[in-house]
Order: sequence, then structure tokens, then C-alpha cells
Amino acid sequence: MAINDLSGLRQDDLGGTLKLGNFTVAGRLSCFQKAWSRITTDRWVPEIVSNGYALPFSAPPPVAKEPLQTPLPVIPLKREALFAEFQSLLDK
Repeated sequence: MAINDLSGLRQDDLGGTLKLGNFTVAGRLSCFQKAWSRITTDRWVPEIVSNGYALPFSAPPPVAKEPLQTPLPVIPLKREALFAEFQSLLDK
């Protein structure tokens, strides 16, 4: 399977690590915990690598029962720019 062929992308049994064939493509940072401990004396970096980083929200984000609908731009130039950006994201 080619690396750029994403048809085989799946989540592992733990639900957190993405796999592409036999390759792990997400959740690999903790695999390098010892290396980060050797690179820096700052305890914050290995702590984040080991345990992750919690975003410091000032309040919990709002929760909606249904997804919020965002209207598309009415101005043709803005609409074309938006669709061009969608396409560029899909092409990555």
C-alpha cells in the first residue's frame, strides 16, 4: 500500500491511534519520550510528550444538540474562494 493512498486509513482498537496499513500515522509522540528527555532539561516538554497538553479554556465550549449551519457567502468571489479552499484541503 502506498503511503499517499489513504483508502486503508483506520483507527486502532484503542480508538486513538490512526493506522495506514502497518504504519502508525498518529499518536506517535509518546514513542519519543526518552529522546525528548535527553534533548531538553525543561521538564515541561517531556511532561507534555508523555501526558499530552490540555488547552486552557476560560470556560467550557458551548455544546449544541445539532451541528450549526453556516450560510455560504452570497458574493460570488467569496464563494469561489471558499470552494477553492475546500478543494485545496481535500487535495492534501
